[in-house]
Amino acid sequence: MPNLREDETERLYTGETRETQPEVLILTLRKTFAKLTIAILTVSCSTFAQTTVPPEVLKAIQDNIVLLHEEWNNHDMASYTSHMTEDVQWVNVSGVWWKGKAEVFGTLDRYHKTIFKDRKLYPAEKLAIRQIAPSVIVSTMINPADAYTNSSGITQPQTRNVLTLVWVKREDKWLITQAQNTIEAPTGPSQK
Repeated sequence: MPNLREDETERLYTGETRETQPEVLILTLRKTFAKLTIAILTVSCSTFAQTTVPPEVLKAIQDNIVLLHEEWNNHDMASYTSHMTEDVQWVNVSGVWWKGKAEVFGTLDRYHKTIFKDRKLYPAEKLAIRQIAPSVIVSTMINPADAYTNSSGITQPQTRNVLTLVWVKREDKWLITQAQNTIEAPTGPSQK
């Protein structure tokens, strides 16, 4: 046996090599994990985090938003909710959480026959559309809306609503699967 240091002799005897030493194994595993993580993130980011929405998708979402405004102003809630999945979830400006297309339709249809019968929604002043996965789009818009009198007889002022919609592609159609409607906060000194 050649002249070996004591620690090298012990490793030779136990079958342990430099590559199988715990500290070397940990370092090797960390490097492999880091490389694997970078590879996964690179593939994920290039596949899902697109910076631009394809023109045909952008047009489809914009066309749907125009239809939503028309259907709202015509008080046609059957057509309005036709742009939604059956399992849509909608949080309205009061924080009420509607679950399912039937509940969204029923509530909005009732409102449009009563408190919203004269209320108009105006075209978006601001609109952002981004694709977060191949068949998932998020749109956020700010729409002015007329004043209305609620069921308690209290007049609610004209508002600017911030509406965020999550769209999914189902059977070649873009449908709303999640919505959050919020009244825009007044601009204060810290928000300018």
